[in-house]
Amino acid sequence: MVEMINGNINFRYLDAVQLIKHYFGLAHEYADSGLGLEIGYVFWEPGGDEDVPDPVIKLYADHRDECERFTDLVSGDKIRFSFYSYCELIEYWRGSGMSDELLDHFEQFHGKYKI
Repeated sequence: MVEMINGNINFRYLDAVQLIKHYFGLAHEYADSGLGLEIGYVFWEPGGDEDVPDPVIKLYADHRDECERFTDLVSGDKIRFSFYSYCELIEYWRGSGMSDELLDHFEQFHGKYKI
């Protein structure tokens, strides 16, 4: 956080300041807890099989790079940070087994939001 305030670290697409606020809230609320805490950041991005212009693909690639950089910066901390695109998260959930009703919901979600 101090490095961001001093202008040594910046992010264009990732709202790292908001993530740090969430971190402080969790760290304060669960200060005496032995729980393994994690902030999960979920975002939309186009899949690989669409006809998306290169500048748009670059924008989303830059956002993902910022997510990876933020993850590296906070690695080893008390509260973990992880990030997933919606499609990655849904695929993860599908692999862990889910009810037919929930699977149907995600199929509808996928059809609506995967461009």
